[in-house]
Amino acid sequence: MHPFLLLLKKKGIGASMGKHLEEVDLPVLSTGFLNDDLPLTSKATLLIALLCLDPTPIEAQWIDSMKASPSEYLPKDLHIFLEPLNSQHPLLSYIHTCIEGKDLSYQHCSDATLYLFDDACEDYIKAAFLEAERLKRENLDENRAFLDVFYSKTNRLQTDIPVIIDLANPYDGFNRHYFLAPFIAATLGALGFPTLLHGIDDIGPKYGVNPSKLLKAYGATIPHSHEEAKDTLIKKGWAYIDQATFIPELYNLKKMRTEMLKRPVIATVEKFLQPLRAQTGNILITGYTHPAYKEMTHALLKTQDTCDRFLFFRGTEGSPQLSLDRRAPFIFQHGDHKEEGFVSPEDIQFKICGRIDPNYTLTAEDSLIAGLEALAGKKGFVADTILYNCISVLKLSGLNTTLTPDDIRQIFPKVQF
Repeated sequence: MHPFLLLLKKKGIGASMGKHLEEVDLPVLSTGFLNDDLPLTSKATLLIALLCLDPTPIEAQWIDSMKASPSEYLPKDLHIFLEPLNSQHPLLSYIHTCIEGKDLSYQHCSDATLYLFDDACEDYIKAAFLEAERLKRENLDENRAFLDVFYSKTNRLQTDIPVIIDLANPYDGFNRHYFLAPFIAATLGALGFPTLLHGIDDIGPKYGVNPSKLLKAYGATIPHSHEEAKDTLIKKGWAYIDQATFIPELYNLKKMRTEMLKRPVIATVEKFLQPLRAQTGNILITGYTHPAYKEMTHALLKTQDTCDRFLFFRGTEGSPQLSLDRRAPFIFQHGDHKEEGFVSPEDIQFKICGRIDPNYTLTAEDSLIAGLEALAGKKGFVADTILYNCISVLKLSGLNTTLTPDDIRQIFPKVQF
């Protein structure tokens, strides 16, 4: 990776997690901004990070020099981020508001979000807006605006299926642990609870194992329409549908997201779009990583009249996949009823195992083989993880409170993968 892009990776993470630039980084910074071979979107993202975050004295000196003579430091296209009074593009006023650390109203953020789907708006301007929002930290009204706009843009199929479990995993997948969502979904389906997975073929920052990659490794045909996905859901009890099918306009932002090198608010809300809907509404199952996201996720989903029931855990790699090495906090909301607490392997008489260390060598094929072996009857960690997740989802969502691990083991041979 180019040294300039490495600076972006370490600087633009966030107000509390990013690393400051050192004096040795400044020549790389200056030459990188003027390097025509580097993506303008990456440059805009790093510039916004420098303008948004509190600088060190070394950074402040570089920023002051850059502002005094922008042509010596930046390509002309980026000068617009330094000139709030001369900005012509409507999105730029919102960017400058965020750079100043001010929140947007729900309506203004909705208006700004619509520009993400405007082909006439350059990717580097879209990226600047997303990075400025991210570093300012989106408030509830802004998150609502992003989700509402994306939801309105989603091609959605209303089905006559009574209830759908919607497993809303992070689209960038896993890169440290077995990814078992397809096996959990298939098992829930075999138990009589139709379960939907959705995602994207490949996206950063993890570029990890996700449903699309695992299904391709298996040689499965991925549905190319909502009807195909619905038919698969009815036939097999579970199905996958791709973002390219249910919201192609968002999928088309993949290049911009790749060049940002960051996880924008898109990653937070894209998994809540429910491309197939049940008669009585879906039960959305999702996860989070950092404790601050717990209340934010709850508040966001609670505002949505499209999500009457949701359950989320602090699971593996920010997903709803529960791990056998710890208890996990959860929140379940059904209408006005809220239940909050912890779920543990000990709830189903499993022992909490020793800490599971990350394994960065795991591939889609590794997760596929491990999951198939579990469904074929191989006992152990992977099978127990599937059992634990299925029982926890069904029990906490109120769909079934009596199933035991032995009950589900008997279903494994009937699972259609």
